[in-house]
Amino acid sequence: GARRAGLFGLCLLCLKFAAWPALTAYCYWDLAFTAACLGILSMIGPEGARERPPLARAGYFMGLAFLFKQNVGLYLAGVASVLLLVPSGLPGAAPRLRGRLRDVARLGAGMAIVVVPPVLYFAAQGLLDELIWSAFARPLLGYLPTSGISFWEPLAWWELGSLEGDRALSYFLMPYYTLLYQGVLPGAALESTYWLVGELVARLLYTSVIVAGIATLALAARRWQRYQERDRRLLALAALSAAVGASALPRADLAHLISVYPLILLVLIQLWARWVDGPAGVTRTGIRRAELATVLLGVALVAGLTLVHQNQRSYRLDLPGARVWVSPEYSYLETVVRHVAETLDPTDRFFVYGSEAHLYFLTGRFYPWPNSQLY
Repeated sequence: GARRAGLFGLCLLCLKFAAWPALTAYCYWDLAFTAACLGILSMIGPEGARERPPLARAGYFMGLAFLFKQNVGLYLAGVASVLLLVPSGLPGAAPRLRGRLRDVARLGAGMAIVVVPPVLYFAAQGLLDELIWSAFARPLLGYLPTSGISFWEPLAWWELGSLEGDRALSYFLMPYYTLLYQGVLPGAALESTYWLVGELVARLLYTSVIVAGIATLALAARRWQRYQERDRRLLALAALSAAVGASALPRADLAHLISVYPLILLVLIQLWARWVDGPAGVTRTGIRRAELATVLLGVALVAGLTLVHQNQRSYRLDLPGARVWVSPEYSYLETVVRHVAETLDPTDRFFVYGSEAHLYFLTGRFYPWPNSQLY
């Protein structure tokens, strides 16, 4: 319903900010995740729905997810196709193989409506080979060797206490890590405790993904051959969420995990409700309270980190193009901007290597290539 959707969206925003405040500027992921969620909703439908799922619509949203972030749409469409081919894989599934194959065709047709036009455009420009390379080959041959981050390191509980300093950078909540790394948290004697708290949060988040997978498999084994409709819906939700979750790889840092975590959290809550269901089980009110408590905890966490994090912006840059509050360690930006102004004419252009694209805005000078930020 609308209330649960609102809680889901609020949870997403809280998690993203807690992981890495700058992540909110990368809109392509928000669009891909939104399209993926709409595709999943179209596949499984609301609880109690009797009609066949609108597969063309689901394929359309998965096609959008593919365009915004290719592995999200690709993995999601692959798992959705498998669910359609498996007998009773989805509520309202076709009883015969021929009907299930038609369902896969409908899903593919909806996806083709979105994907085919840009593919034809790039083909007309003579860039089809580059498109295929960038979409399918480069993530494995180019991105993985240089930018891959292990998903398994936070699962090594026997190494508890090892995630400190630079080693913790990829797995800690970024505002918390920044405050801890800068040494601004109260009590110097508590520094090791602060690191341990951050490590526990990271390890619990990563472990909960494995717990969700194991609990889903256990539920499938427990209910084998006597599935109820809600069992099929939950298992389908878990499978489709796992497809979206796999898109966080191969760069499995906390920022990428958090991007998919709202779906994982939704599966965890539903699994918990399903496992304890029975004579002494929880009610719908209990589930709603658990969801609300989770979101309120996220809001409180983000509010606290935001206040402390924002208080560190104590240095004001008075530049010709902007007045910006930054942390003291970024005061060097003023020198860089003034050096560029003194050495380059206003019509000159320059290139910034890396991800410091804000220098284009602060200096008022830009690079002619449209993709001026490398990543």
